[in-house]
Amino acid sequence: MILDIIRLMVYPLSFESLSEKQDAIRRVMALVERMSDDKLKGFILSGMMFFGDKEENYV
Repeated sequence: MILDIIRLMVYPLSFESLSEKQDAIRRVMALVERMSDDKLKGFILSGMMFFGDKEENYV
């Protein structure tokens, strides 16, 4: 399960163009919104921010 969570965090980084990355972020956000565990939601979103901060064109 933890690997799946990490994959969600870095999924948007697997795309080259900014528009593809933004679409991937929207897809991950839609999945996260459906989760019932608020701690897990926060963990995934903060992980996306952490990994995205290292990428120049993430958002």
